[in-house]
Amino acid sequence: MKKLIIFILLILPLNLKTNAFGEIITGEIKYTKEIKEEAPVSGINKQLNFEYIRKHLIDKNNYENLEYLSLGVTETKDRKLAKFSDGTYGVM
Repeated sequence: MKKLIIFILLILPLNLKTNAFGEIITGEIKYTKEIKEEAPVSGINKQLNFEYIRKHLIDKNNYENLEYLSLGVTETKDRKLAKFSDGTYGVM
């Protein structure tokens, strides 16, 4: 019986210590249907400046990029490549 009481007295402070110093914060966010539909595009300018895009329309490294993608390489020292399911690719 003494051993059980000593064991409980040893375990009790450990249990209290973990609960005393830990704080659980709970909360929730509620979205309406309108907020869910609008949130991804809020604050985005929907008109693109074509002059900014014009210099990036032609891929000067087309053959090199296709070769990298065929080997499975998606990152090089100066660009990242993304292959899409329709066979096209993008360069960043």
